[in-house]
Amino acid sequence: MIVIVAVIVLLYLMLPYVRGTYPSSTTTTSTEASTAPTTTTPLMNPQTLSIELDIPNEEGVRDFGEIAVIEVDEPDVLRFKLINWSVEGLRALSLSGRVDLVSKGASYKVDMPCMLYFNASCARITLLIPGYDGPLRIEPGRYSVRLEMRWSNAEGSGKVKLHISTRAYKASIIDLGYRIPEDTASWVMAEGSTRSYALLINRVEAAAEDSGYGEFTAYVWVFAPVEEEAVKVFKFEINSLEAGKVEHHLEIPVEKRNATYRVMLLIKAAPGEYRLSILQPINLSVDLRVK
Repeated sequence: MIVIVAVIVLLYLMLPYVRGTYPSSTTTTSTEASTAPTTTTPLMNPQTLSIELDIPNEEGVRDFGEIAVIEVDEPDVLRFKLINWSVEGLRALSLSGRVDLVSKGASYKVDMPCMLYFNASCARITLLIPGYDGPLRIEPGRYSVRLEMRWSNAEGSGKVKLHISTRAYKASIIDLGYRIPEDTASWVMAEGSTRSYALLINRVEAAAEDSGYGEFTAYVWVFAPVEEEAVKVFKFEINSLEAGKVEHHLEIPVEKRNATYRVMLLIKAAPGEYRLSILQPINLSVDLRVK
């Protein structure tokens, strides 16, 4: 009888393991710098990437893995920039980063050298880096955003908290390519436009959307008879009328079709007043306002 009871008790204790239920495991962590990616739930279309980086030694690298997903339906622009930070326990530091954007149809790499440094030297290339020093145009798609941070010349041990904007610009010009709008009857024509060339825009005032930007569509065409010198590029600028500075300069290679050069643009701008201009091969402008 005692043997039977003992067997029943033993089977009862084994049931959780038979069913696939096991005692919870414990996890140990290490403060050593590692290249192993950090697993977190990716953010969807974030305006800001906020991270905390432990720095236990003089130099190292941290792979945060996929930290966000950015979806764009039309060609768009991104610019990654450190906009806020805090430092604990470090006397010196040189910090750089890299963002990788990967979709099924396209991929982009944005190096972010010398994004934060103090009491330490930091060398970088002098060429402007699209996506860091200025806007980067990306094709439509669903992009996985991966982040890697590297540091050197660290003195002490501690941590940094970083806030990185994904769209660090006030206004941008996006090339939509050779397109012809279906109907421009209600569009605004820039003063100075003629029968041979014109700058048109779908509206001159817009409200900021959830993204923080108002949007405009512009269309430029230039008629060029065969005997005229070939046009190779259209040059555009958008200026902040309040700040008195150029927010974005864009040069677009063009191709003549049916004796005409054409280009369509998407303009994205934060609340404010702006002037969109074409500087070459013609000179026209139109003022815009975002509420």
